Amino acid sequence: MEQLVDYMVRSVVNHDDAVSLNVTEGDASVFFELTVHDEDRAKLTSGDRPLIEAMRQILAASDDSRRGVLELVGDSAEE
Repeated sequence: MEQLVDYMVRSVVNHDDAVSLNVTEGDASVFFELTVHDEDRAKLTSGDRPLIEAMRQILAASDDSRRGVLELVGDSAEE
């Protein structure tokens, strides 16, 4: 699941060197804390259909036995 999230994020951002993914695994879920460059944050969260929401839907549809939760962390008033 971590590889899926990493692949989705790095395939759309412009500053892949600024991508940080902190993973916390539990029995029933996996929590992903995503940090990206400010420009990429805007890219992921802006518009009528934010990319981050599409990524969350893909993660929810993955066939892993645990629930994946993707959160974008950092300073931003857009969320």
